[in-house]
Amino acid sequence: MDARRLLNQVRRWPSRQIALIAVAALPFAASLGFCSVERAPRKPVGSVERPGLVFDQYFVNLSDLHNAARVEAWFHFKNCGKSPARITNLEPSCGCLNPKVEKRTYMPGEECEFSLGVLMTREKPGPHDYLLTIDYEDPKPRSVTIAFKVVVRREVTVRPSQLQFWQNGSGETNQSIVITDMRPKPFKITGATCKSPFVKFKIGQSVDDPDAGRETNVSITVAAEVPKAGVRTAVILTTDDSHYQRIPIPIWINDIRMPTIQQASGTLSAVPSKPKP
Repeated sequence: MDARRLLNQVRRWPSRQIALIAVAALPFAASLGFCSVERAPRKPVGSVERPGLVFDQYFVNLSDLHNAARVEAWFHFKNCGKSPARITNLEPSCGCLNPKVEKRTYMPGEECEFSLGVLMTREKPGPHDYLLTIDYEDPKPRSVTIAFKVVVRREVTVRPSQLQFWQNGSGETNQSIVITDMRPKPFKITGATCKSPFVKFKIGQSVDDPDAGRETNVSITVAAEVPKAGVRTAVILTTDDSHYQRIPIPIWINDIRMPTIQQASGTLSAVPSKPKP
């Protein structure tokens, strides 16, 4: 009697109410159907083999540089692998970087810190990107690229930025460079040094121009007779400016009577004005 009465009540429900009940029951029906399907067990996936050398940072943005004769970007890596990592090749985007890594093989857990530096007196104004690609084996052959960026704001120029001499034994040769400081308070060149006995230099009187800044001429003279193997040296200018304490002028000297000697770019470097933080 109760069942018949319940059935009569259901028949009297409006169609909209019945539809709502049906929709509410759909999630339960779908869940029941999903659980009843037999699923094949998944096979375990092996762990991904990761590179051994891991860097703290792969890109350094040094932003604008106004008062630096040399800039350095510091990088730090660690061998996080389970095997020794052996560096097989260093490929800089520019020979001026002259990268120097402490050693070639690093055991698991070993770390290394090194810098990439560039003489700003040689660079043109504007943005510059420098890259270093490191090839290594851990024992799988791998490659990683690190980079840094600077924007050179030209306030101090050295023209030319380096000198090359070809001697034939008949007499001394002289060339000059001009250092220009266009800042409101230009520096003064206080002295110069050179380790080579074949090089002499003379610092001229500075000339101030309201439109062109302060110009200083440095005359460099090379002896007539030089070693047959050539000479690679530099004249180091010193100033009274803490940002430009030392300005290196690379000098390449060759004996014209000997076969041409290819320049070994990046063998000279400046001493940074400030220590690494």
